[in-house]
Amino acid sequence: MKTSLLTCVVIGRVFLSSGCVSTRKWITRMANPVQNRVTATKAKNADQDRQIATDTQQIAELDRNLNRTDERLTAAVADAAQKATAAGNAAKVGDQKADNAQKSADDINRLRLAKPGTVLFATNRWALEDGAKLELASICEAAKGLNRYVVEVQGFFGGPGRLPVRWMRCHP
Repeated sequence: MKTSLLTCVVIGRVFLSSGCVSTRKWITRMANPVQNRVTATKAKNADQDRQIATDTQQIAELDRNLNRTDERLTAAVADAAQKATAAGNAAKVGDQKADNAQKSADDINRLRLAKPGTVLFATNRWALEDGAKLELASICEAAKGLNRYVVEVQGFFGGPGRLPVRWMRCHP
């Protein structure tokens, strides 16, 4: 009986140990693909971490570039606004000058006779007599207070056919 018990134990051990060996092979065979996938996933994760770090650096560089561009655009907008204001002011000054020129043109078109006078030269003489000098002085005195005026001189010169002479002079 001892022998049979010993035989049973030995045979049981053989069966149990052989079952354990096959179970280890099966576990190894089943675990290797899983282990390979885990290793591949860890490698992919490492690649993704490196890519994320690279992308983070690129995003930071883009953000710095964007901030610099924003600063330049802000400065350009401020400069353009300042130039636009200056151009608007220049346009206002131009409008005022155009209005003044139009007013002056309108004033010239509305000339009125302020002081009529006649200054005569003596026959065959170029020098003025005292009465003529006084008449010219009174015309000049009347023109002193005016901003814009025209003095018109009409007459004849002593050549053949006695052609009329017209002379106008504007004073600002």
